[in-house]
Order: sequence, then C-alpha cells, then structure tokens
Amino acid sequence: EKLASQLEVSVQAGRGFKGDVLRARVQSGASRLAFLRAKEGIGLSSIRLGTILRLAPTIRLDPAEDLPPPLELVPPASKDDALLAEAYERRPEIREARFEAEAAGLDRTGSVWGPLIPGVQVDALLGGVEAVPSDLESTRDYAVTLGWKIGPGGLFDPGRRELADTQVRQAAIQVERVRQKVAEQVLSSLTQLRSAAEQRKVAEQAAQDAEEALTLNQQRQIQNIGIPLEVLQAEEALSRARLDFYTSVIAYNQAQLRVFSAVGRKHGTGR
Repeated sequence: EKLASQLEVSVQAGRGFKGDVLRARVQSGASRLAFLRAKEGIGLSSIRLGTILRLAPTIRLDPAEDLPPPLELVPPASKDDALLAEAYERRPEIREARFEAEAAGLDRTGSVWGPLIPGVQVDALLGGVEAVPSDLESTRDYAVTLGWKIGPGGLFDPGRRELADTQVRQAAIQVERVRQKVAEQVLSSLTQLRSAAEQRKVAEQAAQDAEEALTLNQQRQIQNIGIPLEVLQAEEALSRARLDFYTSVIAYNQAQLRVFSAVGRKHGTGR
C-alpha cells in the first residue's frame, strides 16, 4: 500500500507509470485477502481449541506470539540408542507384552511342577459301639490320602507341557513385535525431527535474506535507481519466505511432539 501511494504521487507528478500503480494495488489486494483468510483461520482455530479445552463458548483465544516459538522437548541430536532404551522402558504396550510373557512362563512352570504335587484328602469317622450313650464318642477314625492324577492334566501329559511351551514362544514373539513397532515409531519420528530442524534453519536464513533484499530494493526505488516491479517481487519473495519459515516452525513442533509421544514421556515433566 505504501508503494502504491508513492507510485501514484509519481504518476500525478508525471514521472511514473500508472501500470506500476495498478500492479501494486493488485498485490496489495491479494495480500489483504490472504490476511482476511488468516484471521478467519485464527477464529476457527480458537473455537476448536476452546471446545477441546472445554472453555465457555464466548471466550476467544488469540495467539500470544507473532511468531510460533519452536518447542524444545527432545534435542534433535539425541542418540538413537538412548531414546530407544527409554521408549522400551516407558511405552505401556511393551510392559503389557512383558507381563503376558511372564504369565506364560508361570503357566509353563505350573504345567511342569503342578502334576507332581499330590492331592490331599482327609477323612474323619466319629462314632462308637457301646450301649451307653456317653461312650458314643469313644471311637475316632482318621484317614489321610495322597493322590496323583495320571493322564490329561496330570502326570504323563506331554500335550499340556507342549501347549505351555508354545504359549511362551508366542508371548516372546509378541514382545519382539511390539519392540520393533516402537523402535520404528521412535526412529521414524526422530528422522522427521532432524529433517524438520534442518529445514527450519534453511527457511529462517531465507526469510532473513528476503528481508534484506526488500530493504535494498526499497532503497533503490527511493533513489530512483530501481524499478517498482523489483520492489513488488521482493515483497512477494519475503511473504513466501516468511510463510515457509512459519510452516517449518510448525512442522518442527509437530515433529517434536511425535518424538515426545513415541518415547513415552509424560506431559508436563519433559521426562
């Protein structure tokens, strides 16, 4: 808008070209449309976030920063082995698979040693043979019986033991499958994080260069050395560079959260 005003003054003074004014107005209108769409997006995001946070419908949430700050939950330079070891200890599905494997091991132990434990039966016979009622309790007979079961579920039952061994092997395989899945999630998210970190650096440098280029072109325009088209192109380049930078910061933050979740750290503690 400032450039359009300057060019219009030049046209009125007979030194400028009206086409440059119109081109600047077109660019200004496009930028204003993008600005209005962005405001709409902020409003919709505010409503959605308020619903998630269960806030009152009339509360409006506005961004606290002009630039989204990068999160630093997991350093991109973290060692793969260290994060994998942490994930193996923290992820609940791995603990669940381990508990199931331990339960299968206990079942196998029971199938081996259980049949060797005899069943105990105790019988007591109370009575008497005397004619006098007071002597009816003079006789007490007790019997203790030990027994072992032979066949299915008892001694010499190889099928039960083989079934228990199979369940142990299946539980061990499941533990390894879960570990591999967790490792894939951790390493994939970490690769994305490192790439996002590099992209953020490149985008930040590009935005700085575009800002400096715009300043130089504006100075040339003021000195009547450059042409208005160069300033407009520099404006467009700066807008694209800034948008790419903001997008890269958001992608970096999302990658941070993916690694944070894949490792199994708890919210609010960083660990």
